[in-house]
Amino acid sequence: MVTEKSKLEYSVLCDTALKTYTFSLDAPLKTVIFNNGNKVLCKLYFSKPKEDWLNQLQESPDAIDRITAIKGLKDFINDGDVITSLGNMLSSDRFWGVRHESASMLSSAGTPEAVKILEEGYKKESDSRVRRAELLALGEMKKNFPSCADTKELTDFILGAINSEQSKYAVADGINALTSFTDKNKLYDMVLPYAGMDSHNEIIKRAVANALNESVNPKAIDILIDYALKGKVVRLRASATRGLGSFTNDKRVRYALHFLIFDKNRYIKFTALSIIEKSKDKSSLPYLEKLLKQTHEERTRGMIKKVIKEIK
Repeated sequence: MVTEKSKLEYSVLCDTALKTYTFSLDAPLKTVIFNNGNKVLCKLYFSKPKEDWLNQLQESPDAIDRITAIKGLKDFINDGDVITSLGNMLSSDRFWGVRHESASMLSSAGTPEAVKILEEGYKKESDSRVRRAELLALGEMKKNFPSCADTKELTDFILGAINSEQSKYAVADGINALTSFTDKNKLYDMVLPYAGMDSHNEIIKRAVANALNESVNPKAIDILIDYALKGKVVRLRASATRGLGSFTNDKRVRYALHFLIFDKNRYIKFTALSIIEKSKDKSSLPYLEKLLKQTHEERTRGMIKKVIKEIK
């Protein structure tokens, strides 16, 4: 407990019985921190007034308690004092995790003020993990609260950010942020400049694939096929394969799917089979029957038989 004069610490024994505890204070109470520093492994549920959470956020020396306060302030996220305090944490807290949590929480505010705080925070932030959270928060806010920012201005900001970004993971999250609110008709042109960019675990191409999965532009087909067949990371190939499901009327897509059902990776194989099942294209039958003859694993055989039956 923190009063206006001192810090007081009390230990209590908890069991299944309902109990009420009374404590003596030396001055008016400012905040109460339960399980200080998360020292006891437990699940703890409690509610506190806004002012109590704000005091905990601003004065607690323990990063875990400051993060707990940020989560507790979610119920008051539309309050101007709360947004200002989260902005202060975003710009000044010494621990990146607190700044990261502040950025994520600001995405729930949905106000132009919160947008500006995140944008300014991004410009000054040195830790890429926090910059990623800020970009994602901007995308999430625009998605859930369209009037919080002008679409073109926010798009230009995020594009400018990722075009000068050193962290490939932040670039990917910038693309993910854009994908969350950009019109589907514009997604292809938006992400095309990044389609060939190399990165660790192909994280940028995975973000591009996720965007193209939402796109309605048939120009996305060539990129998705290339990712699905030649990607080095299974998650990229799987995402691209799912994306092909929107374009099954295209012969190139059907050919790629017929190739992918023979893939060694079961997830990709099953994804391709599911798409073929939904498309009900009879041209797939010879490939399915060939695969059935080559397959001995019962679960896979059952899936192939199911797809054949559905098409016939």
